[in-house]
Amino acid sequence: MDSIPLVFINNHRMASVEEDYNTYQGFRQQGFEHRYISPKALYRTLKTQDYIKLFCPEEIGRSTLNQPICATRFGSGDVKVLIFSQMHGNEETGTLATLDLLNYIRLNIILGIQVRCIPMLNPDGSLLFSRENAQGIDINRDCTTLRSVEVNVLLDDVKTYNPDYVISLHDQRTLFGVSGSSKPATLAFLAPSIDMSKTVTPSRLRAMKIIGKLYIESPKIASNISRFSDEYYPTASGDTIQKMGISTILIESGGGQGDLYRRKTRYHTFQSLVTILNIISKDQLHDADVLAYLAIPENKKQMVDFELRNVSFKEHSTGINTVKSVYLNLKEFVESEAMHFKITIDPITFGSEQHTIHPYVSQDNKGQSIDYGINMILKYIEKSKRCVTH
Repeated sequence: MDSIPLVFINNHRMASVEEDYNTYQGFRQQGFEHRYISPKALYRTLKTQDYIKLFCPEEIGRSTLNQPICATRFGSGDVKVLIFSQMHGNEETGTLATLDLLNYIRLNIILGIQVRCIPMLNPDGSLLFSRENAQGIDINRDCTTLRSVEVNVLLDDVKTYNPDYVISLHDQRTLFGVSGSSKPATLAFLAPSIDMSKTVTPSRLRAMKIIGKLYIESPKIASNISRFSDEYYPTASGDTIQKMGISTILIESGGGQGDLYRRKTRYHTFQSLVTILNIISKDQLHDADVLAYLAIPENKKQMVDFELRNVSFKEHSTGINTVKSVYLNLKEFVESEAMHFKITIDPITFGSEQHTIHPYVSQDNKGQSIDYGINMILKYIEKSKRCVTH
């Protein structure tokens, strides 16, 4: 079956972030409000009649545990784009944003490009909520040894489809912020390197220009955008595909203030996908400047999730009561197909680097024990879970 010819009929950018976000709710794939999406739930979604009719889902391989790895496609034209997500099983934001993109395409059509999507490359990792696959292999460090089934499925599909552009979707931890500021890095972008010298080839230059143009066209979120490290990883998928002469863009979906379940981050990831496809389909690179890409602040490890100020506790060594700040992080885990969080104390609480840390949430503990602050955080988590939209 031939792909359906599609054309952009309106621009995703509207009068304000909130107006845009409210409009986005009409495209948002329902049923996955708490971040986690199981392989079975994704497969059921892709096999609905609407998806079969519009996006021609097909099985392109099987995982180590024999779960289907599927791809969808839409559009027609000479330029080909491949989007793949969740090669790390515990990084689901890109998968959900891809489903949102497919819903958007139902009403907003694109001209001159073919788009192929692999929403979940590592279904076993998703099932186990693990970065690695069922063999314990990090697929994104397996492009030279090729031990994992999943990386072979990806690279075979890249060679068969032969795209002009590849967009690789990941999640990054909330500890990353925008260097030179106290802002969390809600999105981080990268045009991966092809060698240790970070040579700028024509394919990499195109990726850098697209990211730079996206950055300029995203003023409302620009202060929360960073540039991921371009250190060369010869075993990584992005570096490998870029080296094949295919313009490759990596998007890392991170955290945001008051966005525990990454609903706003998912929205901004979706927006980025629409913007990139728009830039490519309208061939807007002739006026794009690589300096805009280089001007994006670097991604930096500088965040903790919570700061509890004025916490009272007794020093074990001296028995003396003291009051200080305690830094806490949330560790994600999945149970009964739902995302949950464990509260952990960050080691910097007892170190000497507090002044370098920018917390997402800072709360006065009012001189009480840490239990008081923990209870406040638990209430925050429960409130975030109930709050489907912001």
